[in-house]
Amino acid sequence: VVLQRALLTVLRCPGCGSPVALTPSATDGSLIESGTLKCSGCSRSYAIIDSVPQMLVKNNLDRRSVTGFSFQWRARQTGAGEDPGVIYGYRIPQFVEWMSQTFFGHLDTATQQQWILDAGCGSAEKSAELAVRYPQHQVVALDQSTAIKQAAARFGDIANLHFVRGDVLRPPLLGGAFSQVVSIGVLHHTRSTQAAFEMVADLVGPAGGLLVWLYPREGEDSFWDGLYRQRDCHFAGLGSKLPRPLVMAWCRAYVKVFSNQIKSFLVREHKRNCQIFPPEIYPVFHSRAEMARSAVFLSFDNVMPRYQFRHGRQEVIGWFEAGGFGTPDTSYPGFFAAMRATP
Repeated sequence: VVLQRALLTVLRCPGCGSPVALTPSATDGSLIESGTLKCSGCSRSYAIIDSVPQMLVKNNLDRRSVTGFSFQWRARQTGAGEDPGVIYGYRIPQFVEWMSQTFFGHLDTATQQQWILDAGCGSAEKSAELAVRYPQHQVVALDQSTAIKQAAARFGDIANLHFVRGDVLRPPLLGGAFSQVVSIGVLHHTRSTQAAFEMVADLVGPAGGLLVWLYPREGEDSFWDGLYRQRDCHFAGLGSKLPRPLVMAWCRAYVKVFSNQIKSFLVREHKRNCQIFPPEIYPVFHSRAEMARSAVFLSFDNVMPRYQFRHGRQEVIGWFEAGGFGTPDTSYPGFFAAMRATP
């Protein structure tokens, strides 16, 4: 994997928002293998490690969240989670194609190259699918976890895919530079969902699109109501306070002990969701063990985060409208999608 010089056009200092310039130690034309990015405004410096810019303001980080999600995504990358090609119970290629057809029509009709952002990319399978789906555009995969290194190594041969280690509360990116920003299951894990929303919304350019998925408020979706009971009652909110390996072991034991109840819950909710979403985005589990691995990963993701804010539909609609977007499409539970108005 090598960093492409084109990425520098949309990178900005997360401390002050100024452009950054490369102080290279090894370059080859448009490709950057290593070096340092220096801010032109505040003189902060950011290292490029394994071709990934480390664009973090360290005194602004929630270190517990960073270590928790780093553990989760590294575990997934080493096979301790759902099967490859499945994330959060969705089949990744089919999920990205559904998002594209439902919300990203402006990207297919764009006559010039556009920039797309996956804000909080995790293990970056979704980012990679977006880059493959839109070879005419440039995709930035942004995440604060250390697992971004492994994601970049895995998908580094995709020419229009770029990796940046950064925080959605201080995104190191040029405001208004993106024609589409996607953030799935991320913003509610920050200290302030609304503040994180406003930061990523500012990255969307005129006539650009913003798609976020957020935890629904209790009572708005039966699937997530079940997971909230797991976190708040069954795990008593302790998942965010215990060592990560212990939490993972607890999730495995939990899924094993309650396997029959979990299977009934997942089957019931799958039938309901297939009436809302295209059925092809959901995997077919061929064995109880396969379903159990998915349930363990989902359980860990549910109980581990320090922050797990839940917001009502009307509250989030208000954020979109205050940010200069149209009233968002809320046809799908937890999803909000809208276009920014042109000047």
